[in-house]
Amino acid sequence: MSFGVQCTSKDQSSHVQNQRCKAKYCKACLKNRYGQDLDAIKATSIGGLPKREKERHVATDGYIFECPRCKSECNCRNCRKAKGLEPTGNLTHFARKAGKDSAADVLSDNPSTMGIMPGKGKQVVSEKK
Repeated sequence: MSFGVQCTSKDQSSHVQNQRCKAKYCKACLKNRYGQDLDAIKATSIGGLPKREKERHVATDGYIFECPRCKSECNCRNCRKAKGLEPTGNLTHFARKAGKDSAADVLSDNPSTMGIMPGKGKQVVSEKK
């Protein structure tokens, strides 16, 4: 039984032809950080995709998954820092209290929102501007 997925997008920055993105995501991160369902991802197949889309993926795992990093939607510390944003901290509890499905939903309303930061205690969550 597999507990996560690896992105199937071809890494455009790689000098190796058909090299796939190395990003891997576990079930909990997919759900809590990105609002995605692991079982739904694993149920997707390359069969119904247009030819142009098929060419963008490596179809060796039986599913198609373009990760948040490849979509420029990643909310990990490193990707946010590269965009000039602070890390999110833990937004899961805040998202649920706000009636959102995931941290990504909270961040879509306000990209500068921050939650509890490890080692720093509770942080004030930014208000929508």
